[in-house]
Amino acid sequence: MKKTAKFILLSLMLTTTVPAKAFTFEYNGLKFKTKTGNTCEVTKSSVSGDVVIPAEAVCDGTKYTVVAIGDGAFTSSMSMTSVTIPNTVTSIGVNAFTYCYLLKSLTIPNSVTSIGAKAFSLCSKLQTVKLSNSLVTIGENAFSSCKSLTAIEIPNSVTTIGSNAFSYCYGLASVTLSNSLTTIGASAFNQCYGLTSIEIPSSVTTIGDYAFMECHGLTSIYLSRSLTSIGANIFANCSALETLVLDPENKKYDSRDNCNAIVETATNKLVIGCKRSTIPNTITAIGSSAFSGCTGLTAIEIPGSVTSIGNSVFYGCTDLTAIDIPGTVTYIGSSAFSDSGLKSITIPEGITTIGFGMFAYCSRLASVTLPSSVTSIEAKAFDHCTSLTSIDIPGTVKSIGNSAFYGSGLTSIDINNVTDIGDMAFEYCAYMKSASILKARSVPESTFENCIALEKLVLPYEWTSDFKVDFSTLSALDTLYVGEKTATIPGKAFHKNTNLNNFYSNATVPPASGDILIYSMGLRGTLYVPKGCLDAYKKVDEYCGFRNFQELPYQVAIADEDVSVDIRESATVSASVTPADATTAPVKWYSLDEDIATVTTDGIVTGVAEGEATLVAFCDGITAALKVDVKNSTAINDVTVDTTAEDCPFDVYNLQGIRVATGIDKTKLSADRFAPGIYILVSAKNCLKIKI
Repeated sequence: MKKTAKFILLSLMLTTTVPAKAFTFEYNGLKFKTKTGNTCEVTKSSVSGDVVIPAEAVCDGTKYTVVAIGDGAFTSSMSMTSVTIPNTVTSIGVNAFTYCYLLKSLTIPNSVTSIGAKAFSLCSKLQTVKLSNSLVTIGENAFSSCKSLTAIEIPNSVTTIGSNAFSYCYGLASVTLSNSLTTIGASAFNQCYGLTSIEIPSSVTTIGDYAFMECHGLTSIYLSRSLTSIGANIFANCSALETLVLDPENKKYDSRDNCNAIVETATNKLVIGCKRSTIPNTITAIGSSAFSGCTGLTAIEIPGSVTSIGNSVFYGCTDLTAIDIPGTVTYIGSSAFSDSGLKSITIPEGITTIGFGMFAYCSRLASVTLPSSVTSIEAKAFDHCTSLTSIDIPGTVKSIGNSAFYGSGLTSIDINNVTDIGDMAFEYCAYMKSASILKARSVPESTFENCIALEKLVLPYEWTSDFKVDFSTLSALDTLYVGEKTATIPGKAFHKNTNLNNFYSNATVPPASGDILIYSMGLRGTLYVPKGCLDAYKKVDEYCGFRNFQELPYQVAIADEDVSVDIRESATVSASVTPADATTAPVKWYSLDEDIATVTTDGIVTGVAEGEATLVAFCDGITAALKVDVKNSTAINDVTVDTTAEDCPFDVYNLQGIRVATGIDKTKLSADRFAPGIYILVSAKNCLKIKI
């Protein structure tokens, strides 16, 4: 029995067929590669003129049926003028005919079921194409940059058009889509300038991002009831688009109130608009790029129902010169108004961030009003706003991002409350004459690079290692103010600033330097120092070369010597200029420690947390400092729970305003549950300060 089994196994092994290894051969001037069975595919071949692909190729007497045109088979065959494809071919591979410049017409037999990515990409002279009636998928970039292609009929067998399939087909004017089509890929018809209309069949469920972007001739569009997924920017920069029609039976989108726009029903977000759209008063959000590139949009009313404006919503709306943003809007996305025609704008209270590129390249923007709720201006926010000569930046703004005002028309900037300034924030502000950055901590080298008109610069209160401004490109710099707490000035910092004439130092102790500062100013420079400090400066080598030594032309005198304030309570501080007629500039107050105490510009200081804060009285570059002691009041420590108060539960807050407990009965207020300290209890009827 065992011997029989072995014999059978051996017989099977001997009769098993080993697959033949694929090999390449030539036939009739073309190269072929064998596939399974007696089939083959055209492989990389060097051809020219009229090319005929045979149905069969012969090698050593064996016939091989040609079933495919392989990847890169005719790539860069720039002299090929025509090609005949037999009806035995079922697939055309990736890059099969890429860069076949002279190919003018093409018939793909009905045997072909797939066309690979970039198969006919960059066939710039291809004018006519007849597709296979068996074709299911048109691959990515299959006909991209076929600039001479004027018309295409997608057979009903096709279900998917890949991304960029017909992108950059500038001459494409007529497109008939398959009735079986379900997916139009991203950028499928991007920049088909000649396309004036297109009927999207009811079978389509998905339109990818940028599908019809920059189809400048497209005037109207109809979207079907089956559509469930609309990508971003599908009609961005379709400058002629006037009509958007949506099948009323669509379950996901609507065009309520005949708005001539597409709304995502569940979210009340307007996702696609055109230059003739109206925003319904039920809309709560305008989606990203909804009106992007609508160059004919001259006016649009945003209803009070809107709370959010997405990224690039009005990007490139060059005819939009003004827009009223309602106070209900609390979010505006990046590049929202970039490259638009806006001349003026008021940002509503509640907006906290001027986002990336929000107004970049708005060359006509001359007036911007920012609310006190704004805390940051992000990168490129006002990049190349050449008409913006001035802007009032609220004291609440603490950071200005990279290139935020790059190449803008600003003539001066006062950002004394800003602590962080990004790279190139004001680079190439060629008209800026003065800048003041009193509280800046992080100041990169390129902050004011190539500000060729900058004459006056007020440096931070303290010159630290994070202050790295390159003064060498500030060729017009005449007057410089050095901060009161500056201990060191880098050597050679001003060597190339030959126009620097006036050096104002607020420091009572002469800042050290690795260099003699006279080198940058020649013999004409004047050093101004605080009252009573002349002798101290004259004794320091770095300053001995100045021809002129003078006391500061005026002093800032603080009326208060010792100031203390309780947490959450306020006091008023005051300062004046002596002599009184020395300047017309007002005295403004700034806090260097806002986590301990804040102060308004007119001197109302409020305690935030226990500790010592430094306040600075500032007048046109001259400063004086005041220490403020913030503490917990001893009177508060004596307050206990009012036992007569109602028994309803309390919310418990610490003195920083942070809620630490909710719905607590007063009988449970003890050091066992809360750390010893002062707390505030809030109920429906009472607000109590207690000691635990």
